[in-house]
Amino acid sequence: MKKIVLVFTILLSLQLIAEENQNPVALVIKTKGKTVVERNKKEIKIEQYMPLYINDKIKTYSASSVELVFDTGICLRIEEKSVFELKKFVQYSYEDETKPYINFGFKLYKGTVLTDVDVFNNYNFGSLHIVTPTSVASVRGTVFYVNVDDDENTKIVVFKGMVECLITEITDNVFDKLFEEEFYELKKSVVIEEEQQTVFTHELVLPTVTSLSFDMVEYKKSVVNDFVKLSQRYRKEFEEFKERRNKWIEKHKEQFKKDIIEQKNKFKKEFYH
Repeated sequence: MKKIVLVFTILLSLQLIAEENQNPVALVIKTKGKTVVERNKKEIKIEQYMPLYINDKIKTYSASSVELVFDTGICLRIEEKSVFELKKFVQYSYEDETKPYINFGFKLYKGTVLTDVDVFNNYNFGSLHIVTPTSVASVRGTVFYVNVDDDENTKIVVFKGMVECLITEITDNVFDKLFEEEFYELKKSVVIEEEQQTVFTHELVLPTVTSLSFDMVEYKKSVVNDFVKLSQRYRKEFEEFKERRNKWIEKHKEQFKKDIIEQKNKFKKEFYH
């Protein structure tokens, strides 16, 4: 039994050390109200300039929000009462291309995310997918909004560009297939263009695409336009933000080591008693 415990604790340490050394994919620019990130089954209060990693799950509560900028230039705003996970990041290059292509897969369990898809000049944009309980929204350069309500209906609103949404059953292994061409074969899809919106339900039927509703027109005026301007500023100042993120990581190294010891002790207690 002691050998088993030793194996578990070593594996846990390696996992946490790998998390510390893993390159962050984004950072927090702005946070309002009660917001947390779930990492390694532990909730951490979100702070400005803190790093974010693949598999981080962001949770916002009433009257709260978080704004992120990714190292690739993509910007997100997560609205109140939301659960949003950074699920997958794939980067690949072609022999005749000097810049890598970047691809993201996110999951929105509930709530709202506003996305401004633009990338820095040292990257090529490949794809970005937001998976919800009832849809897969695939993007190629756009400003768009996704909302999942209490009944798991998914509202997609496009303010700029275009979004293609698959009509498909959402399975547990969907993120293993997102970047494979075969996943999209023989599947029905709906294209939502600029200034349009639609709603997907658990019924696998073609939804009606309409022009922007009054509340979405007002949201564009009060939130979207300002966020697009802020996103442009975030990209211009990103190198400065990265320096502040590095300082945040250095400042919290000791707490990270304490977390490792705490998790080790927890495992020992569970296996010895």
